[in-house]
Amino acid sequence: GMGGPPPPPGMGGPPPPPGMGGPPPPPGMGGPPPPPGAPGAPGMFMAPPKKETPKPKNPTKSYNWEKMTHIEVNGTVWKDLDEARHYKVLDLDDLENTFATKKLKAKVAEVKKESREIHFVDSNRSRSITIILSRIKLGNEEIRLSIYQMDDELTPDLLEQLLKFAPTDEDQESVEANLDEWENFGQAERFYYEMTRIDHYRQRLESLYFQRRFYERVEEARPKLKVLVDACQAIQTSPKLKTVLELILACGNYMNKGIRSNAFGFKISSLTKLEDTTSSDGTKRTLYHFIAAQCAAKFPELLTLGNEIGDVLGAAKVDYNQLQGDVKALQDGLTRIEKELEYQQKQPRLVGDRFVDVASEFATVAKVQLAELSDMSLEGKKQFEAALAHYGEKDSTSSEEFLTTFANFLTKFTDAHNDNVEAIRLKEVEERRHKQQEEAKHLEEERRVKRRARQAKQAAGEFDDLVSALKSGELYDTERTRSRTQHHHQQRQSGSTRTRGRTRPSAGDNYDSRERGGSLFSALDGEPATDL
Repeated sequence: GMGGPPPPPGMGGPPPPPGMGGPPPPPGMGGPPPPPGAPGAPGMFMAPPKKETPKPKNPTKSYNWEKMTHIEVNGTVWKDLDEARHYKVLDLDDLENTFATKKLKAKVAEVKKESREIHFVDSNRSRSITIILSRIKLGNEEIRLSIYQMDDELTPDLLEQLLKFAPTDEDQESVEANLDEWENFGQAERFYYEMTRIDHYRQRLESLYFQRRFYERVEEARPKLKVLVDACQAIQTSPKLKTVLELILACGNYMNKGIRSNAFGFKISSLTKLEDTTSSDGTKRTLYHFIAAQCAAKFPELLTLGNEIGDVLGAAKVDYNQLQGDVKALQDGLTRIEKELEYQQKQPRLVGDRFVDVASEFATVAKVQLAELSDMSLEGKKQFEAALAHYGEKDSTSSEEFLTTFANFLTKFTDAHNDNVEAIRLKEVEERRHKQQEEAKHLEEERRVKRRARQAKQAAGEFDDLVSALKSGELYDTERTRSRTQHHHQQRQSGSTRTRGRTRPSAGDNYDSRERGGSLFSALDGEPATDL
């Protein structure tokens, strides 16, 4: 029937929860397999009493029930049942044939024949599992212990990979169908064998992964909710924004005619059209630039609009619907942990299993933080809906669309003011440059006038000197000296010529020279040359 009572203390620890029994680890994974009923992991786990159940000749599908342990059946109807007496009556061959996993067996046999290893895990998944295990650098038994102990070595990235390649129901059926040949399991199959011995393996991984990522996700969501709330409040209460919108409304009503005139307000999406209204002078100035210029000239306090509604820049990047989904996902995750905690609290506690302790402490703290986050989310929803109503926008308007319009407006308003400031600076630079050019031209003209005056004065002085020289006779002496010098020079040249050509100068040459010299002085003095 149910087998003997569990071994006394010291024989392997308390019995494992459902799913913790089964055959021992394969060679190299914890020693040779113990005989039926012996502890599964020395010093920690102990198998439940072994039932005398016949085994099918070929692997069959599993009946996916939620079984009870020999401890859980105490005090129930199950304690008095003895199904073993029916095995002689049941048509076990028909049961086996009806629910046989023939395809799986054929595949196993074929693989075993070729590689002497049993592979029932898909080749791609098997390869991925092998890579993961090589990165972890932990044995299968060490991984099992880390999961039980909620070890910090199991990082979020590692847990994510373990979850991605966790054994499926089909994998678990394959493990159970081939337990008699566990010594031929491949690496991935051995890993699945070890993991399926952990009761609620996937649920434990999900709980541990959620705990590892919870605080990070809360810290990501909290500032987003805060900036959303602050931005929605700011655009409802900012007096500067109200005045700027009044200026825009005034300009629009002034410029528009017909059905567009006489407006009492405008949709916030109309703010995007400010840059489409451009100037007629070809300077590419827009209505943004005009509004900014008017603010600078007559309402300078409005230029610090960003001090009041600056939060819209950050809030525009927040998708409130997605943020609500993130908060809901955290709430659902905590609910799953509480459910798993409730389940594990009803199971026998294994030595070293810290799930209940760690999860209980986490759930207590997480509830408080998640309650605060939920309150912020509700406040964000309230403020956003109030902001939509404040500006007469549709309820279906998304937070991203609504707040992005304000963010773009603030950015372009600031840019337009900066453009105006730069245009004024460039104009001043141009005016200074033009002024400097005019001053340079004036100075140059003054220098030219002065230079001409000096030249005229110098010319007048030279004429006076010439007249003075003529009157004093100094000019005659100077000319005679120059004439004699030229005459001697010519004689030397003539002598050189006679020597080479054997010719002599005529007396007329000297006379002509003197006559030309005398004629010069006569012309200058106004008297006959013969007076010389």
